Amino acid sequence: MTLQEATLEKLIYPLKKPYVLSFVTLTEFISIQLSLKIEGKKVQAEVVPLFGYNDFKPDDIYNFLEHWCSQAVGKSVIYLREEAAKLIQEKGFLVSPILTAIDVFFMRNALKSPMRSVEFITPFSSKDYADISFDKNREYKLKLSNVIEQDIHVLKHLTAIQFRSPIRTDANQIYTLDTAIDFFEAIIENKLENKIAYVEQPVAAQDWKSITYLRKNYPQISIMLDESIVSDQDIYRAKSIGINFIKLKLFKQGGIKELIQQAQLCKLLGINVVLGNGVATKLSNQIENHVFSSIPLFYGASEANGFLKLKEDGR
Repeated sequence: MTLQEATLEKLIYPLKKPYVLSFVTLTEFISIQLSLKIEGKKVQAEVVPLFGYNDFKPDDIYNFLEHWCSQAVGKSVIYLREEAAKLIQEKGFLVSPILTAIDVFFMRNALKSPMRSVEFITPFSSKDYADISFDKNREYKLKLSNVIEQDIHVLKHLTAIQFRSPIRTDANQIYTLDTAIDFFEAIIENKLENKIAYVEQPVAAQDWKSITYLRKNYPQISIMLDESIVSDQDIYRAKSIGINFIKLKLFKQGGIKELIQQAQLCKLLGINVVLGNGVATKLSNQIENHVFSSIPLFYGASEANGFLKLKEDGR
């Protein structure tokens, strides 16, 4: 079974409103979309670059995939997948469209099956929370800023609402160990540890020393790792220091195969799994939500909600 055709396209998707992250504010998503033709069947996958979340700029990813397309046609699909999978740890964002598109081909019948209804997390920042009409029956995630007092103020204000589920908080690697300690101390001082589900990725992805310190010294505050988790080995390492939650995404884990296997591994190890990418289009979110819907492994609402932020189709 050989690859018959491989093409690449870059599309721009404007957002309904700016999406505020700790390290950047996005007004559009850039979707680099890979199309493969295998046995007469066309399949697609994408990656939406997010420099700062990972080390690859849009041109890095596009140029890598463009070169791959020029070399891949006529080669065995199984061989191409095996070779791409070897690069996941170092170049996950670059090879994810390759792995995912090939997986879509082999899983295409399963991906066409009906999905159950999926509930989505609602993200917000401390700058825009006043504009949101909060519903106690929905789930929310506060995108943390570098202004601890401001974020704590928002969390304290929202404790008056009896939410069905604790609020998730996401630091996106914004803190040093010292500022992470300040935030964790503020959580405890204001008795918010039971009002939040977890603090997501408080420090840099590879700063396992600080992650271990926070887990050991603040056991009452749950931590979720996102950027730190790429391989099975990362999951085992997280388990060894008592991490409570892990976030999985197609772009980061590799392909559909890796995504499902790692979700199963987390569940086996007793780690809660959150699924989904908030910076993606329907092309990849639909796959994540199909996995979310099909396999009862995941915590709370889906975070595969990037497509809900789009103003219109790409151009």
